[in-house]
Amino acid sequence: MPVKSRKPTGWIDPDDAPELTDEFFAKAAHMIGDRVVGEEEFAWEFKKRLGRPPAEVKRPTLNMRIDPDVLAARKASGR
Repeated sequence: MPVKSRKPTGWIDPDDAPELTDEFFAKAAHMIGDRVVGEEEFAWEFKKRLGRPPAEVKRPTLNMRIDPDVLAARKASGR
């Protein structure tokens, strides 16, 4: 038998939510998963996750980017 989902019984006005102040954020704890960490570790982890992950093999820059093995084969053929 399927479980009935619990839906809110009434409408909640978003304007009733308390305003988040600087004091609220000053008291906040930095967390990674379920673990409380210091501000420096949190900043380092957050910065580490930004952007595109680095490629395992960096491709040489030409007019276009190609795999190193393709470039090596091209150089070996003498073209």
